[in-house]
Amino acid sequence: MDPSEQCTSLRPDGPLVTACLEIIDFSKLWSHQRSEISKLLKACQTDGFFYLNVEAGAHEFRNDWLNALSVVKKFYDQPLDVKLRYYRGDGMSG
Repeated sequence: MDPSEQCTSLRPDGPLVTACLEIIDFSKLWSHQRSEISKLLKACQTDGFFYLNVEAGAHEFRNDWLNALSVVKKFYDQPLDVKLRYYRGDGMSG
């Protein structure tokens, strides 16, 4: 899809213009469907953006999100000297 394209969807209150991006279904990713994984990879490689539909897998998505936030909070709640053990220097990431 050309990222400069605009898609229009009709709504009761008038048209809504959005970017033409792939819609990735979280529940299909969660169940490891190869076609959805390929669609995600292609969207990342071509447009760099996509819409993530979490409606069908909202419960799993929410639980994963809360678990990730819990891990991050535990890390940042530690004393500075403990966190500095993981410091990789300026300009380093990952």
